[in-house]
Amino acid sequence: MMPVNHQSGADVELKVDYMVKRSQGKSALGATNFKKRVFVLTNNKLSYYDGNLEKRGGLKGQVDLNSVKVIEKVSDSAFDKPSFQVVHGDLTLYVIADDEAQRHDWLELLRQYCRSNGKLQDFYHPGLFVNSKWSCCDHKSKHSTGCSPAFIKDEHQFSQGAASFGSSPTRGSGNIQHKALPPIPPDAGGFNGSGPGYGGQGYGGQGYGGQGYGGQGYGGQGYGGQGYGGGGHNVHGPGPMASGPVYPASSGGGGGIYPHQPMAHANSGHVVVSNTHIQSGGHRTAPYQDHNLAPPPPVSKTRPSSTKPSFEVMAMYDYPGIEKGDLPLCKGQKVVIFDNSRDHWWRARDDRGNEGFVPSNYVKKVGLESEDWFFPTLSRARAENILKQENKEGAFVVRNSSRDNMYTLSICHEGQVRHYHIKDDEEKKYFISEKHRFPTITELIEYHKLNGGGLVTRLRRPPTQLVPNQPVLSSAFDTKWQIDKSELSLGKELGSGQFGRVVAGQWRNKVDVAIKMMKEGAMNEDDFIEEAKVMQKFQHDNLVKLYGVCIKQGAVYIITELMVNGCLLQYLRNNKHLVEKTDIILDMAIQICAAMKFLEQSGFIHRDLAARNCLVGDRNIVKVGDFGLARFVTDDEYTASEGTKFPIKWAAPEVITHARFSSKSDVWSYGILLWELWSGGKTPYPAFTNPQVLDEVLRGYRLENPKLCPPEVYDLMKKSWQANPEDRPSFAVLSDSLKAMVGDDYSDAVD
Repeated sequence: MMPVNHQSGADVELKVDYMVKRSQGKSALGATNFKKRVFVLTNNKLSYYDGNLEKRGGLKGQVDLNSVKVIEKVSDSAFDKPSFQVVHGDLTLYVIADDEAQRHDWLELLRQYCRSNGKLQDFYHPGLFVNSKWSCCDHKSKHSTGCSPAFIKDEHQFSQGAASFGSSPTRGSGNIQHKALPPIPPDAGGFNGSGPGYGGQGYGGQGYGGQGYGGQGYGGQGYGGQGYGGGGHNVHGPGPMASGPVYPASSGGGGGIYPHQPMAHANSGHVVVSNTHIQSGGHRTAPYQDHNLAPPPPVSKTRPSSTKPSFEVMAMYDYPGIEKGDLPLCKGQKVVIFDNSRDHWWRARDDRGNEGFVPSNYVKKVGLESEDWFFPTLSRARAENILKQENKEGAFVVRNSSRDNMYTLSICHEGQVRHYHIKDDEEKKYFISEKHRFPTITELIEYHKLNGGGLVTRLRRPPTQLVPNQPVLSSAFDTKWQIDKSELSLGKELGSGQFGRVVAGQWRNKVDVAIKMMKEGAMNEDDFIEEAKVMQKFQHDNLVKLYGVCIKQGAVYIITELMVNGCLLQYLRNNKHLVEKTDIILDMAIQICAAMKFLEQSGFIHRDLAARNCLVGDRNIVKVGDFGLARFVTDDEYTASEGTKFPIKWAAPEVITHARFSSKSDVWSYGILLWELWSGGKTPYPAFTNPQVLDEVLRGYRLENPKLCPPEVYDLMKKSWQANPEDRPSFAVLSDSLKAMVGDDYSDAVD
């Protein structure tokens, strides 16, 4: 790719997007250090503004492209989202994208306009400088030479169609880089994209949501949801083409992880660049007229057709096809993706020339990603639980290691799980045992299937996979959000509460769903619609997906994915033995904390976090739900209006005394939830009435440690119950603390 003379001519806007920025020069990671900004790239500068895509605010900062030294990815473990860095002068600008595709396109365009500035460095740090050292290499000097080669060092490889270290494939190459991983299918047996920090977004990004049923402590019941993406524009200026994704704004804020922009009720989809009026991908449809509810616009129109070359994928599951335009798949079948511009449904062509839509989470790129034993985003805790549940000698998975640029082999032997680092040498040959090295990980695994080669046992097969839920009900639902009531069949009741009841059901007698129906007169219909709008914003693997809404003839339904094991509280009470399995309970706590960390960083307050409002799927997948009371606030604090109800036994002191909610009051509730987990679902403060709980908590009384709870977990509970909200840890800190309890012991191969 030829460099661009970025100094020529006046500033021309090349690309505009709504992304998250971390405060520059900060060494500590925290929610208060992050803000949503409108990023604008011209041929001379990268600027960021207050406001949103519909109404740009004041300029907050800018980077002269002449001063840029580094344009690289940041390790995905740093922010739990695809992110990149722009080093300029002595400062580093960290930007968190909505998904992998958005990050890829910004990196490509920035590199194109900075290649010739003469200041690009050969090395960079993919990690963060925290606790007085770099997380990627432990070097203690903030201004040390980087530990990883930058794209400019291996620039010659781009001309040969190869990807440089840490970047995605070039536009002119058909090669697929194994490390640039697509989103993992949600709900695929608890290890194909479920659990804390899993899945992510990849090329096209998956939307997730949250739900809850099983009753509330004060007689309420809710059902939460999912989002459809963030906002963004791509503008083709006189310079190189900016082909990144454009995401529609959701009501009350864009999707993604920091939804701050207001809903775009209508947008012409046109942007003026210089004196040229050209069509952008920013079209938005008008809101649903009768209920002021904005269904997501057609994705195929909001995101421009992909300019990436077509690529080959393999079907990981059978897909019979639902709509007329779908392409049926058989497990193991290879097809070519020639249009991945939609979030959830890609256009594919089989070897007979047949074309149609396939669900994006049913396919993986051919190579390491399509191996049935490769689960890159699977955590150590989830791997151990899945393999122990499978309990088959030699069952194994390969996953990304907690250490950057490394993989881990996890294997079941005699009911226990052993972990081995997969290392590589200077010749890029992979090995576990020094004596057995191979040019690819696939060859390494095939060898150890036949020979123990120093492992505790030879490898047999990966755990049994479960077919994931479809990303949306069908390819037609990429262009609509309303579900016809006649397509729904209702089944048994799952729960009921203050605002409605939840029943199991099916869509078109093919897809299992959960349906929340409003109780007539129980709440204002507009309030119920607001719940759907809140659901629309969330995208996380531990929040349940929203499929759609049915609003017709006075009936209001919210349709979400079905969580087969229902309410966490009842699940704990019905499975008393779980409390003796510390690894399973700890894994559940980590999953819930991951969802709450996401909400915390997004500026959302749950306000009713409890075991009754979490749901359980297959393989002990846990998802947080019931966002009926959730409200988005810009200052992280919301004082409830008079008459608002909240459950006393889960409420923080400031909530009880002043009805003042914040992320730190959610932390208090999370501490109570931890107590529920380790008590097997007992009711907190069993000997106290609600008024007594109020008095005792304000006097300093705290719940005692459950009998089987590890002391270090109880320490976290007590920290979560500090009287002063500012003294309580954040969910980010809690998440790190819980993950550290899993351990980091690895086995060595012994020949």
